Amino acid sequence: MPTIFCLSLKLLCVVFIPKNSSITTVKDLVGKKVIVNRGGTGEYLLAKGLEKAGVSIEQVQRIYLGPADAAPVFASGKANAWAVWETFFANAAVKDGAKILATAGEIDSENDSIYIVHNAFLEKHPDIVKAVYDVLLQESQWVLSNAAQAMQIYGKEFKLSEGVQKFMSERVEGTPIPVGAAEIEKMNRVSDWFFKLGIIPKKPTIENFVVDVTKL
Repeated sequence: MPTIFCLSLKLLCVVFIPKNSSITTVKDLVGKKVIVNRGGTGEYLLAKGLEKAGVSIEQVQRIYLGPADAAPVFASGKANAWAVWETFFANAAVKDGAKILATAGEIDSENDSIYIVHNAFLEKHPDIVKAVYDVLLQESQWVLSNAAQAMQIYGKEFKLSEGVQKFMSERVEGTPIPVGAAEIEKMNRVSDWFFKLGIIPKKPTIENFVVDVTKL
C-alpha cells in the first residue's frame, strides 16, 4: 500500500472553454458536455465549481477521458468545456486560444498534488524518503526563482512548445509541504466530499496512509 509523505498546492487547475464559446459562468454549463478524468482532478474541479454555483453535477454531461485522449476531442469542438490541470490547459490556451472559465482557487479547491511511497520501501529506507523530500523542496525553490529556465527543461522533457513553456513559466506554483494535522483534515474533507457525491465507492481513512516526513 502507498503512503503520502508530502503534498503541494494545485491552484492552476482550471475549467476552461473554447475561445469562441458563449459560456461566461459555471452555471452556463447546465446541459453542456464537459471533459473530466473519472474520479480525479477534473471531475473534482467540475463538481466543486458546480456546487459553488448552486448547480447539481447531474445537470451536466460528463465525458470521461484521460487528458491525452481528451485534447483532440476538445480541439474538435465535441465538448463545451474541459476540467484539467495546468499542462493541458496551457497547450490548449497557446494552441487554440482556450479561455479560463474558473480556476481551482476561485472554486475553493482543496485538491492538492500528493507524493507517495510504497510502505515496504518506506519501512526499509526512511532516510531515502526524507532525502527525496529535501531534494523536492530544494528544487522547487529553485524553480520559483528560475521559472523560465525550469520550464525550458520541463518542456524539453515533455516536448512542449516554446509558447507553452513561456505560458507555464508565468504560472509557477509553490513548494511541497509535509503532511501535518491541517493537511490530513483537508484531505479528509476532500475524500468526504468525493464519497458524498458518489465519485468514490468507499471513504478512505486518511490517517492510515500518511507519514510525517520531517520525523523520518
